[in-house]
Amino acid sequence: MRLDIYNLGKRYNDFFLNIKDFHTEDSEIIGIVGNNGAGKTTFLKLVLDLILPETGEVYSNGVRITLSEHWKEYTGSFLDEDFLIQFLTPIEFFRFIGGIYNIPDDLLKTRLISFSNFLNFDIDKKKYIREYSTGNKYKIGIVSTLITNPKVVIFDEPFNYLDPKSQNQLVEIFKNYNSFEKALILLSSHDLSHLTELCSRIILIENGVFIKDIENLNQANTYEELKEYFTI
Repeated sequence: MRLDIYNLGKRYNDFFLNIKDFHTEDSEIIGIVGNNGAGKTTFLKLVLDLILPETGEVYSNGVRITLSEHWKEYTGSFLDEDFLIQFLTPIEFFRFIGGIYNIPDDLLKTRLISFSNFLNFDIDKKKYIREYSTGNKYKIGIVSTLITNPKVVIFDEPFNYLDPKSQNQLVEIFKNYNSFEKALILLSSHDLSHLTELCSRIILIENGVFIKDIENLNQANTYEELKEYFTI
């Protein structure tokens, strides 16, 4: 699976996101990093067809996303709490997602068991999602995305609100998922350490423009390059 983007533009008052060309390869893990307001979330929303661009096109596996629904069958994403149904319990929500993707109950249970250490709470408990901490809500959102086995995975700040142990677990989850499923993973984050450990490429965005596309061949060098940019 791959994404191809051409002349993508979106304006909000004085801010203009302007991505001339962006292309991925199969099985890449790509990080997007930038200061607040740089355009990370806007870009991800455009890729997911959650907002309409004013210019340009997004192609998923060679098909323009505005002309097809098929890409949604192999794309999973979690951007924020709005993706959750807060009046459901975790297991009710997971079963809801499983129903949409026609995942049999026994297979759904098996997939959820593989995330039990990461979730680290009783998903069968009669406790609504709205009652959980923000960190646990993010865990629920992340797991609800991955249990559908998407081939294109998109997350916005997935390490936010997670404790250090959960962050490290999530890095390993992403690595293993990418390895076994050969999935394209696209994520934004302010966490330079985890991005450089995880990603094969890191995109630096500034004022709505991709200003650097760093091939992460040496994690230490990449981290220092990013650290220097955000120190200036």
